[in-house]
Amino acid sequence: MKRRIKIKDDGETQTHIASTIAGYVTLCGLDGDDPEIGQFTVGYPSRGKINCLHCKQIAEEGRQWDASDFE
Repeated sequence: MKRRIKIKDDGETQTHIASTIAGYVTLCGLDGDDPEIGQFTVGYPSRGKINCLHCKQIAEEGRQWDASDFE
């Protein structure tokens, strides 16, 4: 299932790939709730384009691997 998450970071809102890895809510490593730096989760859209460059780069890198590369 494709999951997205919107993060408002210092006044700018971006849509990211949602993740559950290591306690981060985005694939690119944002925790989504850090008021000290002005970062907040603002929604979980079911549709829409992902506009986080880092999430895009990680997803593109991951496409080159398949099940045969893992134990």
